[in-house]
Amino acid sequence: MVRDVALVVEEGVQHGDVVVAIAKIQINSWNGSSFLIFIGVVQYQRARNPWRNSLTFRAPDRTLTDAEINGAHDELKRSLLQTLKCEIRES
Repeated sequence: MVRDVALVVEEGVQHGDVVVAIAKIQINSWNGSSFLIFIGVVQYQRARNPWRNSLTFRAPDRTLTDAEINGAHDELKRSLLQTLKCEIRES
């Protein structure tokens, strides 16, 4: 399953910083079992420094439910707000 997250970060924050922040959140969540398997850049604009990332979630042993993905995605967004001090844009 794929979910997008759009972030507006402070000037100087690089995409690598965003990926590291997401990876750390995943490692520390869900008892070390991460459903997140891929982080891709969908869009970047220099003005205001917004990033839109595509996040791919999958479990190796079963099909994830919408509730599991939505919970993981919501947790990830809450953690990004604290970690990166960013603004999250909902579409």
